[in-house]
Amino acid sequence: MQITGKINSFENEGTDVETQRQGVMKEMEEKQRALAKLADSFDERTKELAKVLDQVKAGIFTMKFCYFLLRLKISLPLTDCSVYELVYMYVWQVSRNVT
Repeated sequence: MQITGKINSFENEGTDVETQRQGVMKEMEEKQRALAKLADSFDERTKELAKVLDQVKAGIFTMKFCYFLLRLKISLPLTDCSVYELVYMYVWQVSRNVT
């Protein structure tokens, strides 16, 4: 009788440990899903901010280019050829840190 009780107790301990393991695994899976969702939202926000940064950089370039045109006292509108020449000249000056 005593041995049967110990066997039943041991089997119940195994069942309890398995139940606890399953609970821990389920909790870890839920946390992993939540973290994956959070990471995806951060990735999306990073992409949005990169787009904004590119727009700001383009705006700064445009402002500097307009200032460059004003310094040269060039009036608009420009022909396509002259725009390309001025952009080339501007980029060349910026690369030499002259502006």
